[in-house]
Amino acid sequence: MKNFKLVHEEVLPSGSVYVLYNEKKNFYVECTSMQDVNTKNKSLEVLTTKDTATIKSNLVPIEDKWLMAISTQYGCPERCKFCLVPSLPFKGNLSYEDMWEELDFIIGQRPEVTKCSKVKVGFARMGEPQFNWKNILHVMKDMKDHKEGFTFLPCYNTILPKVNIDGCGPLETFKHVMEVKEYLNGFMHVQLSINSTNEDQRKVLFGGVDVVTLDEIKKNFNNLKNSNRLITLNFICGKDWEVDPEVLQDLNPEIFCVKLTPLNINPATKEHKLQDSIKWSWDNMNSIKEKLIGYGVPTIVDIAAMCELDLCCGNLVQQKYFDIESRDHLILKQKEVIEQL
Repeated sequence: MKNFKLVHEEVLPSGSVYVLYNEKKNFYVECTSMQDVNTKNKSLEVLTTKDTATIKSNLVPIEDKWLMAISTQYGCPERCKFCLVPSLPFKGNLSYEDMWEELDFIIGQRPEVTKCSKVKVGFARMGEPQFNWKNILHVMKDMKDHKEGFTFLPCYNTILPKVNIDGCGPLETFKHVMEVKEYLNGFMHVQLSINSTNEDQRKVLFGGVDVVTLDEIKKNFNNLKNSNRLITLNFICGKDWEVDPEVLQDLNPEIFCVKLTPLNINPATKEHKLQDSIKWSWDNMNSIKEKLIGYGVPTIVDIAAMCELDLCCGNLVQQKYFDIESRDHLILKQKEVIEQL
């Protein structure tokens, strides 16, 4: 590798989390290579097991689906209360070359895999994509013809913060995202992090950041040209986080779907006293889904296997390589870097 070197690999039953070090930046990033654990219609045992044999017997073949996640920033300027990454310093964006180096490194770890019908790549291990949208969309476009036998499904996951980057605010940036989706024949996953239908609660969960509201999403995106895959509005289901179907009923079902996921409990959620409302139960998840039925927007439930969440974003970098400074000092440093973007 040109800009990174591998300094740690954490092996999980479903794959690996890698820590890469950039000497020039004097900073670490994380990227992941996983196989999907097939939890659909499976018992609680598969959802919660730590038994390696059980997990491996329920893995989706990697030729059918390969899950990757790369970092897009050195840390993250945002301060979402359910994420560990804000406790790290923030040192700016990864370049186009940096992100391709992560991807080619991941692919190179499995040389026996010569084809894959769905290489799902999340651009969200560490970082908020809106701050680095140009480089990210450049990488996504070039995925179209990158490797023979591999079909890439890039995933643009964002909280849609109200920031102006490279002359574009979030609404204009999102239109560029949709143009790339069209270029990829719709084979691109676009996910907006929502988490609550109450805007005041959303702002608290996102650490005080102003984000594009649901009303603004409806007004500006309800008539977008969209093909192949619906835009996902992701709701992490925390205890007492509002999911009001009446707020969602005006969304265009030909553009949007709602996804419900559990809250991953980690040191950040514990610090902020956030609790999961799902507790690895299909019944609890479906009870929320049933409230949304009849309001017009397709709703998906997605309970990942607990084994996939042993290491949440930023955990390895935080635990192994940093003496964490005070949050106030880190927030000041983050603001200084943001002003330079």
